[in-house]
Amino acid sequence: MGKFDFNKDFNVKMDKIIANTKEKMFAVFKDSFQDVIEEASTPVASGGKMRVDTGFLRSTGSGALNALPRGESEGRKRLPGEIGVLPEYSNYDFTNSLQSLLLQMKPDNTIYWGWSANYAKYRELYDGFLISACQNWKSYVENNTRRLKK
Repeated sequence: MGKFDFNKDFNVKMDKIIANTKEKMFAVFKDSFQDVIEEASTPVASGGKMRVDTGFLRSTGSGALNALPRGESEGRKRLPGEIGVLPEYSNYDFTNSLQSLLLQMKPDNTIYWGWSANYAKYRELYDGFLISACQNWKSYVENNTRRLKK
C-alpha cells in the first residue's frame, strides 16, 4: 500500500472542487444572461416592455464576444396598406443566435448584446425594456443557482 500524501490528495480534491464551482458559476452566468435578454426582448403584447410596431427594433437584437455587435440601423418603411409586424421582421428568433454565442463563450470573454435600430436608445429611455430586465439579475442568478443545485 502506497504512502498517503495528505497535501497532494487534499490539493487534488480542492482543485476538483474549484474547477466544478467555476464551471457551475459560469453556467449560472450564461443562463442568467439569457434570461435577461429574453425578458428585455419580450413584446408588450406578451407582457414585456419592448414595443413592437414593424418588428424592426426587436429583429436588430444581436450579440458579440469581445466586441460591440453591429447591425442594420434603419428598417424599411411600411408600404400603403401594410399593418402590423412586417413580414421580414416577423420570424426573427434571437434565441438561437444568443444560445450559439453563449456556447462559444469562454470565461475570459466579454459578452455584449444590443439592438442596432437607430431609435433603440430612445425606446430604452422611454420604455426601459433592458434596464428593467437587468434589475431582475439577482433573481435570475438565484433561480439558476437553485436549479443547478438539484
